[in-house]
Amino acid sequence: MNKLKYLRSLNKKSQNEIALAINMSQSNYAKIERAEVALTKYQANILANFYNVSMSYLLDENNKDILITEDQYLKLIQSRDVINDIEKAVENAKKEVHVTMGDNNSKIVIGDHNKVK
Repeated sequence: MNKLKYLRSLNKKSQNEIALAINMSQSNYAKIERAEVALTKYQANILANFYNVSMSYLLDENNKDILITEDQYLKLIQSRDVINDIEKAVENAKKEVHVTMGDNNSKIVIGDHNKVK
């Protein structure tokens, strides 16, 4: 997906809404998204301001940065925190109880099972 289409979908805008913002028809804007027609510097400047990105980001096809919304960022942070909590709980569970079977009896060892011999 090219950057213009990506930015448009990220901002939940239609091609027609973007075309109106840069004073052109929807069909001509669609051609720009499909790279059939070049974006002028004037149009690029308007779109960069509209999307709150730099013109260099917008025009540089080698720049592969991914933009996300603030809500998406917050969900990523929450997911990371949940994963960290799960990893800590698993590590604590491994340390809490270790059961071993002896020759004639059973014993329960409380503590780090890695240290039990």
